[in-house]
Amino acid sequence: MPQFDLTVNNMRGIIARMAISHLTLDSLPQPGDTQIISASSLRLSLTQPPKAFFRHGWQSWALTTWLHPNNPPLPVRAAEFRAKDEDPGYALHKNHIGAWVGAVELGEDDILLLGALNLSGRVELDGTSLHGFFDDGHEGQWLIARGKEDEVFAKYVELLQQIFGKGRFLKAPRVWCSWYSLYGWVNERLFLKALNDFGDMPFDVFQLDDGWQLAHGDWDANSKFPSGMKSLADKILTTGRTPGIWLAPFMVAENSQLAKNHPDWLLHDEKGNLLRVGITWSGNPLGLDVTHPGVLEWLGQLIRKVRGWGYEYLKLDFLYIGGLIGKRYKDQDTPREVARSCRRCVYSRLWRANYSISWIM
Repeated sequence: MPQFDLTVNNMRGIIARMAISHLTLDSLPQPGDTQIISASSLRLSLTQPPKAFFRHGWQSWALTTWLHPNNPPLPVRAAEFRAKDEDPGYALHKNHIGAWVGAVELGEDDILLLGALNLSGRVELDGTSLHGFFDDGHEGQWLIARGKEDEVFAKYVELLQQIFGKGRFLKAPRVWCSWYSLYGWVNERLFLKALNDFGDMPFDVFQLDDGWQLAHGDWDANSKFPSGMKSLADKILTTGRTPGIWLAPFMVAENSQLAKNHPDWLLHDEKGNLLRVGITWSGNPLGLDVTHPGVLEWLGQLIRKVRGWGYEYLKLDFLYIGGLIGKRYKDQDTPREVARSCRRCVYSRLWRANYSISWIM
């Protein structure tokens, strides 16, 4: 498809609906202006090198910060950490690059933001241009906004809420999470001691974190919790708090019964090898192929089981695994679309029950 150069001057709230693959904008919007443009690739030509570039991580462990343009990218070098702490497909990219949204500081209170309004968007600083593209090549919409930092990001968030929705709870609950006090050494005695020692301190949720399960993938109580999960939830309820529990539903330990019983459910790399999805305190786990019908049914059963125990607050962790690049049962969707569809599947089983969910990407 041909490359088009498009000059835009003083447009506000305009949607450019054109069957064009690549666009280059040689004229920037004025401060206070916003534009929405459709393209698979969009390049904004800057009149001078920016003072800073905003890099947005693709999940919660990836770096999100303002960077100095003259400093070279510093990728995570260790491959076992890279799968978790970086966007693997762009970990060794030559330019500063982020997921969904990027921005540059042109001057004092003068921020130029370029944000994808569809899945799989990337934004990089390429010399003196801000370049946005969809990594699967589809045409989608982009927001271009210029102004003060809080204003341009607020506009972007507002549009994302309109497209993808937002959380139903206006106030975040006050949560005590066992991880930051007990880490993987948590056990029933220590957890109940903390529950009792806190007395009437104003926590809405008392949440058990990683360390209660037999293995990642085998979501039943281990020997450290002899009374079982339902008993623990009942004891939390007696204090007037909401029982919470941690799950990493897409992560599978290699020695788990799930991995042994269902090897066809596991995510593979492009060469057909099992895909290592990062590193944890328990080693280098595997990932579930969330396009497999058996996996989707298993996920539904898992959520129903946890609900049956009495846990009304779920902390769902390591969800980036659903969006990793790999070979799947169904390959027609992009990894990001696959991950979002699976999260929607999990959420649908909780929404009707008025459950609270903490998504950790």
